[in-house]
Amino acid sequence: MIREIWRKEIRAELYTWKSTAWILIASLLFSFTSYLLLSNKELSLLDQTELLLLLGKIIIGVSLLVVAVDASTIITAEFEKETAESIFLSPVTVMQFILGKLCASLTLWGVIYLVAVPYILVASSGTNLAMSFLIYTALLGSIIITGFILIIFSISLLFRSGKSTLSTSLILVLIFTLAAM
Repeated sequence: MIREIWRKEIRAELYTWKSTAWILIASLLFSFTSYLLLSNKELSLLDQTELLLLLGKIIIGVSLLVVAVDASTIITAEFEKETAESIFLSPVTVMQFILGKLCASLTLWGVIYLVAVPYILVASSGTNLAMSFLIYTALLGSIIITGFILIIFSISLLFRSGKSTLSTSLILVLIFTLAAM
């Protein structure tokens, strides 16, 4: 059942203009950041490790923003469309429902990470830090984003309103990203 919920959400989320726009925006942000880090006179003086850590923070921060918007609507949409009751009356447990939605949100994180891989490789060219930084960003980002998605899901189940969940999750993104700087 988790796989069916995941497939349904992937079709609904990744094949729409909204997800394509988010991926394009993420790509543009990564391009702009990489260009600044590699061509700006002051920023190019950073140590390669510091440069990669800064790029990693930006990748995870942009991913948090995109996933926050997606995760805040993925559960509340079921309540607002009034389809949640029929889902819970079916043989799907709440845990399967949440795990299917979690897999869909993590898939979006995976797509954004795949978009970020070429930027990581370009920023780490000339060093042997590429593979370790790819693993570092994937593991750290997965842990942070999984925890953040679960927080947003609990807020979604509490509020059951898309606007309230979205505004609360964007405030949390702001708080978490300010703490990272």
